[in-house]
Amino acid sequence: MAVITPESNLLLKIQQRILDNIPEIRWIDADQGQLEFFTSTRPPVVFPCALIDVQDITYRDMQDMMQQAIGNFTIRIAIEPAATFSSTTPTQYKEKAITHFELAGKVAKWLNNWRADGILTIDFTRKSLVTEKRDDPYRVLLLTFECRWIDTGQANQGNATVSSFSYATTGNEDGIITADQLKNVTIIWLDRSDAWWGVATEGQPTLEPRKAIHDPVNGTLTFASNFGAGETVGMLLKGL
Repeated sequence: MAVITPESNLLLKIQQRILDNIPEIRWIDADQGQLEFFTSTRPPVVFPCALIDVQDITYRDMQDMMQQAIGNFTIRIAIEPAATFSSTTPTQYKEKAITHFELAGKVAKWLNNWRADGILTIDFTRKSLVTEKRDDPYRVLLLTFECRWIDTGQANQGNATVSSFSYATTGNEDGIITADQLKNVTIIWLDRSDAWWGVATEGQPTLEPRKAIHDPVNGTLTFASNFGAGETVGMLLKGL
């Protein structure tokens, strides 16, 4: 069965990003309670491990049978320490006892401000880091990231397909984006740096504040204000 939902795609992309960039994490899986519900002498994972889950998704109706989703993705980083962090422990062993904090920092480095291509409209944002209190020797940190995406749902019906497009600015665009993806499409949703913007078609007499002008022939999108470096623009496009 093909993976088609944004939630499933995001789980796959998170797993792959950790796999590609943090080789110290030896096991990456969906969180199914492996660290709590095990009948053998140890959990069915290889340490250090990362267990991924999605929680607390809220949806808001949009036009064209689409919904905006805001959700939290959690990543549990677990280690099986071979030493304690006591003051009498040699430094090299104490460092191994807090490896989970180092791994959590690396996960945050690769996921915070990351945008999964073709899915997210707003970058991943780290929200919290919590140490779990446990009655076993395993040390576990819970990382929570918030992200936002559009579930096109039934919008991809008929001949016109809805697709997402994101653009990272450099600060040199003077408020104008030019891209082939903007040709021969209608922009049905637009977000600039986590703020909503309206869209008008080319020919609008004036460029109003918080409104962008889209030219589908030349593939340009013009804003009333210039960009700062590092701004992001996310949009949903529908073919004409």
